[in-house]
Amino acid sequence: MRTTILVCALAACLAPGALGDVVNVIHQYNAYYDDPNNPGYPFYEIFPPPSNDVTIFHGVEGQTFEFEAALENNGAYEGPGDIGGIYADADAGTVTISIVGHNGHAYGARDVGTIRISRTGVAGAIEALTISGDLNAQGPTQADGTGALNIGGDVVRYVEITQGILTITVGGVLDGNISCYSLGDVTVVGSPTAVHNGSIDVTSGLYNDDLYIGGSMGPTSQIWLQAGLGPDGSVQVTGDIPGMLRMPYVWSTATIEVGGGVGVCWVEGWFHGALTIGDTARLPTSLFVDWEVGRFATITVTGDLSWAVFEGLFDGTMTVTGTLTYCELHGLSLAGSIQAGAIGTLTDYDAYNGLVDAGSALGSAALYGGLGSNGVLTTTGAIGDVTVFSTLAGTVDAGSLGAMNVPYGDLSGQVFVHQDFDGSIQVGSSTHVRDLTGTLEFAQDFGDAAVEVSGNLGSVFNPGQIKIDGPFGNVPGSLQIHVYGALVNAGSFVAVDYDGYDANHPDRWGEYGQVTIGDVTYTKNTPWALIYEISTCKGDLDGTGAVDFDDIDPFVLALSDPDGYAEALPGLVGSMVFHADCNCDGVVNFDDVGPFIARLSMECDPGCPGDEQMMGAQQLATGMRAHVPAARHPALRAFVTQVIGHHHNRGNQQQRAYWAQVLAGLQ
Repeated sequence: MRTTILVCALAACLAPGALGDVVNVIHQYNAYYDDPNNPGYPFYEIFPPPSNDVTIFHGVEGQTFEFEAALENNGAYEGPGDIGGIYADADAGTVTISIVGHNGHAYGARDVGTIRISRTGVAGAIEALTISGDLNAQGPTQADGTGALNIGGDVVRYVEITQGILTITVGGVLDGNISCYSLGDVTVVGSPTAVHNGSIDVTSGLYNDDLYIGGSMGPTSQIWLQAGLGPDGSVQVTGDIPGMLRMPYVWSTATIEVGGGVGVCWVEGWFHGALTIGDTARLPTSLFVDWEVGRFATITVTGDLSWAVFEGLFDGTMTVTGTLTYCELHGLSLAGSIQAGAIGTLTDYDAYNGLVDAGSALGSAALYGGLGSNGVLTTTGAIGDVTVFSTLAGTVDAGSLGAMNVPYGDLSGQVFVHQDFDGSIQVGSSTHVRDLTGTLEFAQDFGDAAVEVSGNLGSVFNPGQIKIDGPFGNVPGSLQIHVYGALVNAGSFVAVDYDGYDANHPDRWGEYGQVTIGDVTYTKNTPWALIYEISTCKGDLDGTGAVDFDDIDPFVLALSDPDGYAEALPGLVGSMVFHADCNCDGVVNFDDVGPFIARLSMECDPGCPGDEQMMGAQQLATGMRAHVPAARHPALRAFVTQVIGHHHNRGNQQQRAYWAQVLAGLQ
């Protein structure tokens, strides 16, 4: 059994019948073909086994060489054979080297060893080099020029493309490394279960071309596109990449898709495209993005992500369906969206103005640059410790909250805690006096908890508000609300049971609750100081705990000018519907006027009235004049006129006549 190497210099314009003569010569394994224009000048040499090497000494522009390696047994063709190496040195232009099938068979070689294609001066070219079996080079496979390298089997050892742009197709397993200056499309067909232990290193870039790898990379393999990926380029790996996928520059709308996990996915540049990392269940995955990567990018990770680090601008979106263990953000512009099933640790070094949605839980957050006015940090579950080293101007929205510390900036944003609060919130310190000019809202039990503000509650230009919708002070402990400064701004307040009394869930101010403003401690409803325990009285629109003539003016505001009511009594806005809906139909309208007036002669009652009689029209008019400020008498008369019109439209003549008498008493 032997391997026969056939070589034909087609540019010499051999007649078809002459091919047989050349074949006979080549079987001697040491043959030369002369340039007809330069007699005696060799073009090629073929070496006998075991090397089976083919050397082309000087090809000229337009010269084409075709090789076939036929495996013979007693003169019978049994399939493609091996070529030990192909060595070519071209003088000028394009020299084409291809491996052809024997007598029309599809593949021209089973295996090719070392390939070195070089030239003096400008680059030569491989137009089409097809290997049916393995590329098992003993030394580096080197090629200068453009064209295609098609490998039907495995790449066993090192492949280096020194110049030019080639397209490479590998039908088997990539166990050797591909290193090149630049490449066109690279396709490693593989299979879903294939594992490729080689690496791909492209110096100048797989610019606007595509890289496809079927199967997974090996544990030490990596893909490094040193000059990045062009606007129309793509990378697709159907399996895992345990090593590194690195692209220093990724432009525009390039797409990157990995079916499994990636040990480290490192993306840099101006990436506006889509990065998709598939099932990470088999492989811990990390992500590093740099420069303007993600400016408008979409990043999707199915499963868990060990860590994600953003260096530079990030205005895109990242979605992690599982847990993001660690997330770190640096950059001048951070307005993107980060969403995960849960987040372990969040660290932000610049003011974040985007959305961080931690799904079911956020372990801890350190926001060194603060939280911008458009920034949102949210989870339906628990947030552990949060430290904000600058101003918290955005929104923190959590099921529950551990400790929040804002030591060096103001808390001018909003903090919502939807479940029981047993943690602590501290704004400023003894050495850094800071104000609370935003909103703290606690939806359920304010339990063994503390809020401390080293400065004021509110400022000259902005109010500060603490809303407790659940019970306050029902259990002993370190519970306290302490504002070391003053309550500044008429819109500032502390309100317990802010959303209004509910007989089924009585959220009252308990015996252990204390609110301290400056040196004064409050333990109960104190409306004049803007410290409220929301009244249980229907109709108590001024929060004093009684329904009387002083409630008429705020009731008129609540009904005709809700914004005016909010400005006059901001601490009672949340309970306005409870207090003004005096017929208990769920809305505040003119149908509540009669039941409200009936309240003026009743004891405090959270329920709705029955058929209580209203006071006389003249008595009501006298009380209105006495308890509504004179400046608001025109508005009061306009309101009564509207009540008259309301009853006229309803056809209720008795009520219309009653309110007409009231109006006459107000003239």
